[in-house]
Order: sequence, then structure tokens, then C-alpha cells
Amino acid sequence: MQIITFTTQEDDWQRGRVGALLNHEYLLDFERALDGAKPAPNHLAWLDMDGPWWQKSRATFEDLAHDSSLLIRATEKGWLTKRSEAYWFAPVPRPGKLICIG
Repeated sequence: MQIITFTTQEDDWQRGRVGALLNHEYLLDFERALDGAKPAPNHLAWLDMDGPWWQKSRATFEDLAHDSSLLIRATEKGWLTKRSEAYWFAPVPRPGKLICIG
């Protein structure tokens, strides 16, 4: 799963959305895929692999990646964003540390 931070023309440009590259056409928007449940309090909470937001998002991604018949339902619910309509940001904005090895 390739994590992405993105926005669209409909969104606030200051606040990126977290999602994953689903296929050659769509991105899965993690927040919209929660289907009305409380979203993560901040961007980094989505990336906490022990947290409930990551678990739910990963399960949804796996379901959609392995069953293409679910893509129609996900599109109708607004969970997916076309890759061509998204503006991409760094996957982890403002990381706490940057470690380089030379």
C-alpha cells in the first residue's frame, strides 16, 4: 500500500487528506472511507499502525484492492478520488525527524 497526502480543488488547500494509491485511476480517501465515523485528530494519527484509523483504512484498502466489484460502491459513496483530480503532497508532512545515512 502506497500512502499519499493529497488535496483536490474542493478541499481546503492548507489541509491535506490522507489516502492510498488504489489503482491506476483512483486514490482511496481514508477519511471519507470511515463512512461518518470520527476522523483522526491529526495527520500523523492516520499513520499510527496500532491505531484504529490505520486498521480501518488498511482493511478497506485490502477489500477494495482484492474485490473490484466493491469499487462501484466505493465510488458511489465518495470514498475514491480520481488521481488526475488530486494535487499530491509529501506523504508525511512535517516529519519529526529526518535521518540520513551516507
